[in-house]
Amino acid sequence: MRAVLGLRLYWGANSRLDKAIICVLVVDPEHNRHGIGSRLVRFAEGIARVHGCTRVDVVSDLDSWGGGGCWIGLGYDDPGAGLHKVLRPSGQWRYA
Repeated sequence: MRAVLGLRLYWGANSRLDKAIICVLVVDPEHNRHGIGSRLVRFAEGIARVHGCTRVDVVSDLDSWGGGGCWIGLGYDDPGAGLHKVLRPSGQWRYA
C-alpha cells in the first residue's frame, strides 16, 4: 500500500450527497512527491461531483499536508470557512 485517503460522505434525505469531507490522507514517505496524494484527492472530488455534491471540505488536521502548499495547487481555499474546494458541476470543464 502506497497511500490512503479517507472520504466521509453525508447523504441527504433526497438521496443526494450533501457533504464530502477528506478526513485522512497519508502517503508512504518513500513515495512522496510522485503525485499519488494529488491523484487520490482528485478521485475523491470526482466521487463527490458524480453524486451532485458542490463542495469538498478537508479536516483541519490535514491543512498542512504536503507542506500546506499542495492544497492551494489543487484549488483548495480557506477564506475563513475552513479548507475546502467548490466543485464545478459535471460537464463544466475548463481546459488550460
